[in-house]
Amino acid sequence: MTKSRTSSFIKVMLFLSAIVGLVAGMYLNNRPDSIRDIPFVFVYQNSMSIYFEPIIYILVFIEVIKIRRIRDAIDVRNKTDFVLDKLIQLVVSEWAIFWICALVPYWLLNLKTSFKFGTPTLGILILGLNMVTMLLGILLLLSAYKLPYPYLILLLVLAITGGYHYGIELNCFLPHYSPIFDPTYRAIHQIYF
Repeated sequence: MTKSRTSSFIKVMLFLSAIVGLVAGMYLNNRPDSIRDIPFVFVYQNSMSIYFEPIIYILVFIEVIKIRRIRDAIDVRNKTDFVLDKLIQLVVSEWAIFWICALVPYWLLNLKTSFKFGTPTLGILILGLNMVTMLLGILLLLSAYKLPYPYLILLLVLAITGGYHYGIELNCFLPHYSPIFDPTYRAIHQIYF
């Protein structure tokens, strides 16, 4: 890949990450005022974990596969570490741009109702752990550069993210944030979302 094509590719991927983040923020912002709580919208309603985070995973995976195709030429020039460093910088930038574009508009439009159901400290912690899990998944995708069967790495990352979301976030973290996320509490008090 020439420098101009590489530069264009990087700009396109960063732009796509920003677009996915803005679409996620706008989609999640389209909620009634009674349920504008950030952990509710970003974690409980599953949209980030089911739709938007996997899109970013796929974008990162496409980048890794494109670089993997020219791995032999990179190895011959002893530039593997350099390329991996640049790839890490790119995917971390994409992750940051995605979350900034998703959270900042949402937060600015819903500042008063951001943590309506629970304490802001726990809400930020839950959201932060979600972000860190996504970053670790993205960094795990970079192992597809060297390991055989790269598509299994993508499936593994999707399975880990899904397991974390459905197993830990929904069942452990959110009920500590607010009892309305506990199905038993909702059934007793007849709370329906």
